[in-house]
Formats: sequence, structure tokens, C-alpha cells
Amino acid sequence: APGDGNEGTERELVEPDVIRQAGDLLYVLNQYRGLTIVDLAGETVLSQTPTYGYPRDLYLEGANAYVLVSYARDITEEDGLIKVDYGSKLYVMDVSDPAAVVTRGAFSFEGDLVDSRMVGNVIYAVSSDSSWYECCDDGVVSTETARKSYGSTGAVSINIADPANIHQVDTVSFDGYGNLIQATNYAIFSVSNDYDGNNSLITYIDIADPEGHIAVRGTAAAPGYMADRFKMDAWNGALRVVTNTWQPDRQTLVT
Repeated sequence: APGDGNEGTERELVEPDVIRQAGDLLYVLNQYRGLTIVDLAGETVLSQTPTYGYPRDLYLEGANAYVLVSYARDITEEDGLIKVDYGSKLYVMDVSDPAAVVTRGAFSFEGDLVDSRMVGNVIYAVSSDSSWYECCDDGVVSTETARKSYGSTGAVSINIADPANIHQVDTVSFDGYGNLIQATNYAIFSVSNDYDGNNSLITYIDIADPEGHIAVRGTAAAPGYMADRFKMDAWNGALRVVTNTWQPDRQTLVT
């Protein structure tokens, strides 16, 4: 269960692709055409399945393709007004017949997709909303009363163990605009920036439960900013982090 400290659970961790080959078939995510399937032997395009939003991540499992998109539009009409909401989606596509792909359904979640992982039978997606605002007393903004928010981050888990019962298991959210993640088979580490303190804030999301239940366990700060996800590495109970400071010092720090 989440939080039991079990780092040895044997679940394969799979990172997303935008191009996957399976036998003579090539699966390609394209921002303008959705999911394209190409027959390499026959050198022909078998199908193009559209998505709303920008396709970002692709997983193949059994007869299904799982496509995650960012900046997906949901358009609704309410009292004669057209309302447009933006978020992220996970599409479930039946690719058992690559020439006649069927979209079985989609899961929507708030925020812009940051990254995802498939661990065992669960797909985990992390998304963020960026925001900034000032609050004030009696309409007067001052440095004493101003408060700033740099957004929020959310994680969602989708269990795909049973193709006939694909379902969302859990979701969590926390403060900070997370823009990088790294993952193991028991945790996702989400990074946001503390601009006031010039720190990287790293939130530990517990994903040890093989059914998909998740929980936020805490946040730690590492000095400096993190350039990319390859600057994090979990090993033997420690998270090793490489960060940099801003000019003029331009130091490299290992925490």
C-alpha cells in the first residue's frame, strides 16, 4: 500500500513514446493528425485517428493504444453561450484492426500535461496550471499585502489491467507549477520552482500501490534550479539532484 516503504515491488516502468514500432507496424503521434499507423512492409498508411489537443505521449498495451494530449478543448453550450475549457486527455484506442481504429473513450483531467509514466497496469499523468496574482486590502496593492501564487500541480492514475474496465483510480493535487518529473516504480518526483528562495521544490508522490492509489508524502527543497528531468536519480532510499544557480555565480550543486 502507499507509504509502506516497499521499493522492491516488481512493476515494470515504461516511459512514453511518440513513435513505436510493433512488428511491421509503425505508430506515430502527430500534432496535426493524431495517431497514424503505417504498414512498413507495404509502405502504406493504414489509418489516421484524430485527437483534440496536442498529442504528447503514446503507450501500446495489448490491443489498445493510450494517447495523452495536452491543451485539449472541451466545448459546451450553456444558456446560449459557448464555453471552452482547456485541459488534458487520455484517449483509449482499440488498434486490434490497425486499418479501422476505434476510439473507446477518453479521460479528462485539469491542467496542461507535463509528463506521464506507465508502471505495471497503471498510467500516471502529471499536469500543471500556472497562475500569478496579487491580493490587496481595499483595492490597494502593496508589497506588504501582496500574495503570489505560481500555480498548482495534479497527478491522476488510470488502471488499465482489465481492458473492459479501464478506470480512473485516484487523483492528488498540490501547490506549485510542476514542470519536470522523474519516476521509479514506487514514486513520482515532481519539481516546481521557488522563485523567492531560488530553490527547486521536489514533491514525493507515492505510487507504490499496484492498483493505482496515490498519495502526496511531502516536499523537499534543493538549492538552485533544475534544467531537466535527467538531473534527478533515486537510489537506495536517496534522491540525488543536480541543480544550478543563476548568474553571476553559475554554480553547479549536487544535493
